[in-house]
Amino acid sequence: MKDVIQGIFSDKRAHVSYPALAIGVVLIILTGWYFTKDLSQSLDLLFWDEANYMKSGMLMPGKFNHSWGPSYAIWYKFLSLFEKDTIELYFLNYRWMTILPAAVFFIFLVLSNVRFWTSLGVCLLFLFTDINLPVWPKISHYCISIFLIGLILVKYINAPLIKVAVISLFALNISYARPEFYLSYLVILALWVLALCVKSFRSKNAIISSLVLLGIGVLIQLKMGNPLFNFNGDRSALAFAQHFMFNYFQWKHIDQDFWITWMTYYQDLFHNASSIKEAYQINPTLFQLHFLTNIQNYFSNALLLFSDAMLPQQLIHLSLVWRLMILAIGGVLMLLFVSQDKYLENILNGFKRNILVLILLTVMVGPTLISSIVIYPRMHYMLFHFFLLSFIISILVFSKPKDVAAIDKKSVILSFIIVCIIWVLMPSTKSYHHFDMWRKETSQANLNTVKKLRAYNFTTPIRLLENEGGMNLFLPNNYIWIRGFAKDTTWTAYIEREHVDIIYVTPSLTKYPTLKSDSTWYDFKARPEQYGFEKVITGNHVPYLYIRKNLLGK
Repeated sequence: MKDVIQGIFSDKRAHVSYPALAIGVVLIILTGWYFTKDLSQSLDLLFWDEANYMKSGMLMPGKFNHSWGPSYAIWYKFLSLFEKDTIELYFLNYRWMTILPAAVFFIFLVLSNVRFWTSLGVCLLFLFTDINLPVWPKISHYCISIFLIGLILVKYINAPLIKVAVISLFALNISYARPEFYLSYLVILALWVLALCVKSFRSKNAIISSLVLLGIGVLIQLKMGNPLFNFNGDRSALAFAQHFMFNYFQWKHIDQDFWITWMTYYQDLFHNASSIKEAYQINPTLFQLHFLTNIQNYFSNALLLFSDAMLPQQLIHLSLVWRLMILAIGGVLMLLFVSQDKYLENILNGFKRNILVLILLTVMVGPTLISSIVIYPRMHYMLFHFFLLSFIISILVFSKPKDVAAIDKKSVILSFIIVCIIWVLMPSTKSYHHFDMWRKETSQANLNTVKKLRAYNFTTPIRLLENEGGMNLFLPNNYIWIRGFAKDTTWTAYIEREHVDIIYVTPSLTKYPTLKSDSTWYDFKARPEQYGFEKVITGNHVPYLYIRKNLLGK
C-alpha cells in the first residue's frame, strides 16, 4: 500500500526551455487575440448568468454577492480595472476566456513531458473548436484555467502534503464559481489524508505548511459559506428542475422558454420536491427517461464536439462522417504505433510522471460528468472532459523520450509549420453559430437594442420590461428591470401598475403563456399609441421596443 501511495505522488516535471515556453504562450495569445478581433460584430449580448457574474464583480467590494459565483465575479472585477463599459467588458472577458485556457493548457502539457510542437498544436487548434468560442456561459473556461494553473504550481512543489494542500485551494476557488466542484475539493482533502499515511512524507515543515494552507481553506468557508448550499438552498435542484424541463418541452413539443416557464410544469410533475432525490422518489419514471435522454445526448454531443476538437470543422471543413473516419483510422494507427516495445517504455514513463495530475484532473471531471447525466450535457460541462481526453491522448502518443531535448530543430520547424497553417486557414468568428439561448433567429438584437437605448441618454428613472434576463445591467443605473414573466394580472393593468416606460418585445415575451392568452396584450399591440407608447425598431431583426411617447418628446 505504501508503494502505491508513493507511486501516486511520484510525478515529475519535465525539463523545459523557458524562452521557448514564453514564445509559445505569446503565439497562442496573439493568435487568439487576432482571431477574436471581430467578436463584437458576430456575437450578441446574452443576459442571465453571465451578465449577473459581470455586474456582481463590478459592484465589489461594496455589494459582494456570496451566492452567485463570487470567485468568477472577482475575475470580472479584475478586468473592470481596465474596462469600465459593460458592453466592452463583456466582450473583453469573452475573448480572454476563449484564449486563457489554451495558453495555460500549453504550459501544462509542456511541463508534463508532452512534445513541444504537439502541445502548441493541440492548444492552437482548441482556439477554433466549437467547444471553446461559441460556448456560453464562460464560467467553465474560468474554472479550467484556474485549476490548470494550480496543477502547474503542483509540478514545482516536491512535498506531497503541500502539493495536495495547494491544489485544494484552487479546487475550493472554482467551487465558488461552480458549486459541484466542492465534491472535488473534498476528494482532494481525502488525498491529503492518504499522503499523511506515508511516514517519509510527514516532515515537520510539510505538515505545518500544509495545515496552514488547509486552514486558509476553512477560514474562507467560514467567511463565504459552503458553496454547495449558497444559492437559496440546493442549487443543483434548481439546475435539475430547469434542465429537466428542457428535455420535457422537447418530448411534448412545447414552444416555450424552459428557463422562465419551468416552475408550473415542474410542480405538476414533481410537486414541491426540494432536491433531486425527492424528485426521483415522486416521479421515478420521468426521472429515468430524463436520465436516459441525457446519456443519449451526451454521447451524440461527445462525437460531435470531440471530433471537432481534434479536427476543427471551421479550419478543415469536413463533415462529421469524414472526421470520424479519419479519427478511426488514426486511432488504429495509434494503437499499432504505441504497442511496439520501443515506445511502451516511453508511454509508461509518461503516465508514471503524471499520475497525480491525472488523478486530480479526473477528480475535477467527475462532478461535471455527473452533472451531464443527471442535469444535462451542456457544452460548458463537457469542456472539462475535452482537457482530460486531450491530456491522455497526448501522453499516449506524444510523450517526449528521455533522450530528446526540451526544444530542438525538429520542434522549431514543426511549430513554425503549425502556426503558419493555422494563420492561413484561420476562420472569422462570424462563421460560428454562437450560443444564443436557443433563439430561432441569429442576430445581434440585444446588442443593437442596448446601443439604441444608450443613445437616447434618458436621465430620469426608466422602468424597462423584458424577459431576456437583465438588459438593465448593460444600461445606466437609472434603468430598473421589470420582469415580464412576473405578470399576475392583465397586460395593460400590469404595465400601468408597474409604471413601465419601455418594453422590449422578444419571442421570449410574446410566447409566454400568460401573455399569449391575454386579450389586452393584443389590443395594446394593435393600438400602442392609445396607451401612450410608440413602436421603435432597433434593427433588422424580430425584437423591437415600445417606448412611452413622453420620453420621446411626443
